[in-house]
Amino acid sequence: MLKASVFNGFNGSNESNGMNGSNGSNKGLNNSIVVVDSELSFCNSYQLAIKNYLNKNFHHSWNLILPLINEVLQGRKLIGNRDLAIGCFKLYFSLVDLFLKKPELFNLPRSERVIIEKEFKNGLLVNQLLVISGNDYGKIDSELFFIASLIEFGNEFEITKLELQLENYLRSNDYLTSGGFENDNKNLRKILSLYLFKVLPKNHNFEKSQELIEKIYIRDDIKISQKLAKLKQVKTNLQKIEEANKMEKTCQEKKRRGRRRKRKRKENKTINNNQRSTTSTTTTTTTEIAART
Repeated sequence: MLKASVFNGFNGSNESNGMNGSNGSNKGLNNSIVVVDSELSFCNSYQLAIKNYLNKNFHHSWNLILPLINEVLQGRKLIGNRDLAIGCFKLYFSLVDLFLKKPELFNLPRSERVIIEKEFKNGLLVNQLLVISGNDYGKIDSELFFIASLIEFGNEFEITKLELQLENYLRSNDYLTSGGFENDNKNLRKILSLYLFKVLPKNHNFEKSQELIEKIYIRDDIKISQKLAKLKQVKTNLQKIEEANKMEKTCQEKKRRGRRRKRKRKENKTINNNQRSTTSTTTTTTTEIAART
């Protein structure tokens, strides 16, 4: 069973495992062995979590990866291997995304499901990244931030809140300034694209997106032209989708009104039939009484 309470451990101590030379060489050696054993245990649990995920044993994968994430969040574990740390969070994010889309795969009681969904809407993923980054947007790993933002965008996260998160991150990395696109970080470019062509348009901030494009790519007229053309196409596509949704909504409303009218006619017909039946019975009874008299 998934434990919703694990999402509450954002603020941990700053404890870390390591060798303390001031306590003597023997203790230092023992501590170094503990560090190696701890790192190996951490890695083994991570590998087992991946194996369960690939075998679609999502419940077991979750139960394995979550304690590892909590160790990092609560400051009890500092991972020296960046790839291992990134891998753990990527697997964890994948499981969160899967849970939000198909919670039935995790056999989670409704009460706990509601708690986790609420935590997600309150910014669970980015909040956790901020915890391990000293509450500094500029220090959050760009790949993890992109994945977290993509999951939020695909799971009905509040669009205005997502817009603010992306803006804070991009500004912290000086990516909304003139010439910011020249940064060679591919994940930053993906985050910028998500911001300009997905999030801002969904929030109907086309003018803001256009202004940023003209500012960021000010040194490259061709880039500006290409990006504005892309934004125009995004706007056209979004309008088509909104019109289609509006037509579908109108159609569904007409069907509902039709069903209501049909039910009303049926109810009126039943009432009329009952009234005629009552009148007929009353007339027959009156005739019988008259005949007997």
